Amino acid sequence: MRFVSCSALALVLGLSHAGRCCAQSDIHPKDRFAIEALYKSGWEPLEKGNLGLGNNGRVVSLELYGPEGVEVTDKWLRSLRDLPKLRALYLRRAKITDAGLAELTGLSDLRELSLSDTSISDEGLKHIARLSDLQWLEVTGTRVTKAGLKTLREKMPRLVIVGEP
Repeated sequence: MRFVSCSALALVLGLSHAGRCCAQSDIHPKDRFAIEALYKSGWEPLEKGNLGLGNNGRVVSLELYGPEGVEVTDKWLRSLRDLPKLRALYLRRAKITDAGLAELTGLSDLRELSLSDTSISDEGLKHIARLSDLQWLEVTGTRVTKAGLKTLREKMPRLVIVGEP
């Protein structure tokens, strides 16, 4: 996996940022639209490792949080449905809702998901249960209950859950 820095991503997307250049072909054409939509909403990879690309240029890892003063919301999650090869998604401190998690159900390759310090509850776990390849889930600081996790475990017995209530 390769990681893209903030300045390199800006150059790939044709935005004005000083920094190291990378080739236009770094991000797969099928993923560029989603990344551009996120970037226009205020997201930017603040450090190396926030955006990871597979060998074929597909986005496989994304740490989604906004710079100071920019909140990650359900609107941002809509852009992710255009990243079908995404395997890891970190949504720490995002202002997302249970209903917003429905936007993730098309991410069939998603294996890792962090929802720490969000307002997600047991209702949101119903959408998580539809992510058949999910292997790791972090729920530290959420409104998820033991009963909700028990129901999720019945549907996904191999899922590793971190931060149980």
